[in-house]
Parts: sequence; C-alpha cells; structure tokens
Amino acid sequence: MAESLRRNSLAGLGWAFGQQAGSQLSRVVFSILLARILSPADYGLLGLGLLCVNFLQILSTFGLGDGLIQLGRQAEEAELAALFRLHATLALGTACLLALAAPAVAAWYRLEDLTDILRLLALTFVFSIGVVVPRAALEKRLRFQTVARRAVPATLLSGLLALAAAHAGWGVYSLVVLALAEPALLAISLLPWIPRARPAPLRQLLPVLHYSWKLSVAGVVGFVGKNIDAVVIGRWIGPRDLGLYQLGFRLTRLPSQNLAGVLDRVLFPAYASIQDDRPRVARAYVRVLRGMSWLMFPLMTLAAFSLERLAPLLLTHKWDGVVPVMQVFCVLAVVQTMGRSMNAVIQALGRSDVVLVWVFFAAPLNIAAVALSARWGILAVAVALVATRLLIQLGQQHVIARLLGVPHGRLLRAEFAGLPFCLALAGLQGLTGLAGWHPWLRLSVLSLATLLPPALLLAARGRQGALAWLAGDSPQRG
Repeated sequence: MAESLRRNSLAGLGWAFGQQAGSQLSRVVFSILLARILSPADYGLLGLGLLCVNFLQILSTFGLGDGLIQLGRQAEEAELAALFRLHATLALGTACLLALAAPAVAAWYRLEDLTDILRLLALTFVFSIGVVVPRAALEKRLRFQTVARRAVPATLLSGLLALAAAHAGWGVYSLVVLALAEPALLAISLLPWIPRARPAPLRQLLPVLHYSWKLSVAGVVGFVGKNIDAVVIGRWIGPRDLGLYQLGFRLTRLPSQNLAGVLDRVLFPAYASIQDDRPRVARAYVRVLRGMSWLMFPLMTLAAFSLERLAPLLLTHKWDGVVPVMQVFCVLAVVQTMGRSMNAVIQALGRSDVVLVWVFFAAPLNIAAVALSARWGILAVAVALVATRLLIQLGQQHVIARLLGVPHGRLLRAEFAGLPFCLALAGLQGLTGLAGWHPWLRLSVLSLATLLPPALLLAARGRQGALAWLAGDSPQRG
C-alpha cells in the first residue's frame, strides 16, 4: 500500500511538473511578447481587475477544492455532485456581484475603463464552475496526468489568442482574452468529469465545509494583507507603476509557482493520506525543505544577477525601471517557495484553524509595511514586503515545528541549506567582476556553476530519482 502510494505520488509529481513547466513557460513567453506590444499601464489596468477577481474567487470557491482533497476518504459521486452544485451557486452569485459592483470599483480607482474590464472578467467565475470540483476530484485521486494533458493546451491556445488580439490593436482587452480563454478552455476539456449523480444532502458535506470555511476566511484576510500593495499602488501611485510592479512580481515568482506550486498540489494529498503518522510527515517535510532550498537559493541568485543583461533584450524601453524591482522579488520568490511547502503540511493535517489564526497576525504586518513604504515608490514597497514576509515565515516555521513535534532549529537548517551555495555564487560573480571579465562571460560562468549540480543529480539518479529526491524521497517512505 505504502509503496503503491509512493509510486503514484512520484508519477503525479512528474506529470504535475510537466504541466506546470509547460504552462508557466508558455506564460513567460506570452507575457514577454505581449509586454513588447502593450504598455505598463495596460498591465496595471488588468492587474486591478484581476485583483478584484482573485479576491472574489476565494469567496466563490469557499475552499471546497482543498476541503475535498483533505477529506480522509474518497468522496462519493453524490457528494461530488453536491459540491459541484454548491460551488456553481456561489460562482454565479459572485459573477453577478462583480458585474453590479464594477462601476463603483472603477470610480474608486478613478479609472472609467475599468468598468467594462471587470464586467468581462466576471465570466471567469462562470468558467470556474467546470474546473474547481472536477479538478480537485482528479487531484484527490492523484490523476495529475489527466489534468496536465488538458491544462497545457489550454494555456498555449489562450496565449495565442491573446497575442493575436494584441496584434489586432485590442490593447488591454487582449490581456482580458488571456485571462478568460484559459479557464474557459480548461472547463470545456474537463466536461467528462463533471459529476452527474443525484446530489447528496448538504449535511453530508459538513466535514468538508467544517474545514473549508476556516480556510476561506483565512484566504480573505490573507489576500488583503498580501495584496494591499497592489491596491495602494493602483489607487495612489498609478496604473503604470502598478504594471511595472506586477510584471516584475509575476515573472520572478514563476519558479515559486513551478516548484512550490507543483509540490503543494502533489504533497498535499500525499501528506493527507498519512496525516495520522506525524513522524513520517515530519521526515518528508524536512527533506522537501532541504531539496527546495538547494534548488531555489542558487536559481534566484542567478536570476538576480542576470536580469541587468537579459531584461533590456527581452523588454522594450517602456519597461525601464522594472529590473531593480525584479531583483528584490527574486528574494521574495525564495521566501514564497518555502511558505508554500508549509501550507501543504498545515492543510494536510486538517489544521485550517491554524491558517485562520495566523493570517490575523500576518495581514496587519503586511499592511503596515506597505503603508510605511509607499511614499518612496514601488521599489521601497518591494523591499518592505520582502523583509516582512521573511519575518512572518520564520514565525510560521515555529508553528510547523510544534505541530510536527520537531525542533525549530532542524527546520531552519533545512530551509537555509542552500544559502552557502548562494553566497558562493555571489562571491564568484564578484571575483569575475574584479578580474575584468566580459559581462556575458561572467553570466555564462555563473549559469554553468548554478545549473551543473542539478544536471549531475539528474544524470546520476534519472528523472524519477531526481523527483524523489526533491519530494523528500516521497512522504510515503517510512
């Protein structure tokens, strides 16, 4: 049983990485191509629209997908049908709410064009009806291959549609096409997995709802704390600076989304399946932390040093000023990656109450950091947020240590295991600079030094072995 679960987890991890890598690579390419056509103000305007959508998404999903995955057993078809109907009701209500509130939101931001954008983006909730429950049910069964084969083509086609719209002169609405096409296409591809049984009574969903409502409330509070920077920049600094800020954030967090996002999706159901065996969860979590640290610290160090050479080649002069913001966000990407791994453990243990309590501590710190730094511009906001999120994460790690019954120092050593390699790369960059090497030669040497260890690991252990190492040799290993 344990070996079968381990094998399924690793297979799921491989497919999830494939899907995430394919989707995110597509998003990087299309983001850069669209950025060369569109302006930072276009990105800022869409960013304000997506800010509203992402906030309301928490309410419309109500944590039902995570609640389904965390459930200690496979849900019956009637229960899936009931969850599907409940989410559909919430999603349609949320879409109507956003459409009605659009003029008021646009007036508050003093951006008249935002009204039509918000009304179009309300369709996101309609499309999500065909995605949330079917996708969660597939991931609960570790069927990531099924999801991957549908998600990647949806991402590619939506990017091509957006690029065609941008070349046709649609401006910011080409970004709206990008935001709407992907969930619509994914919903169509998941139609066979929509539950069609007679819905179970609502009382049968109480275990899921008992877990999900706390997660939903925590998501609302946490969202406010984590996105207050975008609200402040959009309202008081302007959409152009918000576009610079959000593109820098989006591009630098791709490693976090690729690595931590995939591990979160795969390890959450895997941890949930052994949630009663805390020592096994703890051993796996320490290994995962160490593996991510060894990968993320050097990778983001390379990214920070390479931005000054690569950004001007990929983006036009319209995006001048984005490089220092992206370099700061490279540090944030490391912090966020480690934070995502914590979420998988807390949720798998069914401790949504911990998430709920913690956000009421973290959100005010984030809000204070933005409020105190906004007067000095977007770079100061980015620096303040990195410092605050690092402080918050250290506190969260202490909570995790108590939940798992392991020393806090053990988790910290695993979390910062990659820091010496990061410092060595910084030293190499400094020495080659003092030696007067050409910038492109320095970047090549730094890239080789960063990518050689992962390449050797892949060559020595193979794809499956490398994935097993990254996933802590799987949480199912005793």
